[in-house]
Parts: sequence; C-alpha cells; structure tokens
Amino acid sequence: MPAIQIRRVPSDLHERLRRKAAAAHVSVSQYVLRLLERDVGQPSTEEWLASLADREPVPHVDLTALLDEARQGQDAQFARVLRH
Repeated sequence: MPAIQIRRVPSDLHERLRRKAAAAHVSVSQYVLRLLERDVGQPSTEEWLASLADREPVPHVDLTALLDEARQGQDAQFARVLRH
C-alpha cells in the first residue's frame, strides 16, 4: 500500500491532530487518513456547479422571495438579541 509522508508539520497543528485523534480513539495516521478521505470525497466547486447544470429547475419557486423572508427573519432575530 502506498504511503504519504508530510514534512514540516507545525508543532501546534501536530498537537491539535494528536488530541483530536486521541478523542476519536484512533492513531494520528488513521485520523489524517479520515480527513483526506472526507476531503477527496467532496466535489470541487467546478464539479458541483457542473452537476447543477444537469438538473431541472424547480418549478414555481420564487428564490428572491425566499431569500427576502430568510433575511427578514434574520434581521428580526438580530433586533431581539440587540434589545437584550
């Protein structure tokens, strides 16, 4: 099986990886391998946008109105927080 070696890992990053791996009850190598698998499994922005081009548009949806409603809800939530 191929191996990957990473040189010059900053000490603070290595320590954070070590702690996260310990919390997950795996070795640092296993933890980093999981991170790599998760990252490589995500489509790139270009791949994601290309996949959208193949989809049919959702009929009868007013995206502008939905965004306006969401923004109004957010504004109201901020106003409540600021009053307290």
